[in-house]
Formats: sequence, C-alpha cells, structure tokens
Amino acid sequence: MIAEAAKQDEWERRERERRERDDAKKVAAGAVGIAVVAGVIAASAKRERENRERADYCASRYGNYDRRNDTYRGSDGYTYNCR
Repeated sequence: MIAEAAKQDEWERRERERRERDDAKKVAAGAVGIAVVAGVIAASAKRERENRERADYCASRYGNYDRRNDTYRGSDGYTYNCR
C-alpha cells in the first residue's frame, strides 16, 4: 500500500508540473500573439500616415491631383502617377 501511495504521489507531482509547464507555454504564446498584433497595427498606422502625407504633398504640388487614383494630369494632357 505504501508503494502504491508513493506512486500516486509521484504521478500527481508530475501531472502538476506538466500542467504548470503547459500554463507557462500558454502565457508565452499569448504574449507573443499580443506583440505580433501590436506590430501589425503599428505598421498599418505608419503606412496609412505615410500614404496620407504623400497624398497631401501631391495635392499641394499638383492642383488637379486625384486622391482616388493617386494620379494627376500633366500639362501635356496625360495622366501620371504621383511620386
């Protein structure tokens, strides 16, 4: 009986340690996920700001700048992409 109790205690200890490792892995995975999402949001916001700044520049440089197409009409009558 004592040997069985010792085996049960050992099993319970190992099971508790396994659960603790699993919990730690879940926390780490969650932290990594949050960091990735934050990075994507920051990159998207930066790209949006840069696009807006470029569109503002093109609008100030070319009076007939079309924000929808990111183009302007040159004095030769052709349409060009804003750079």
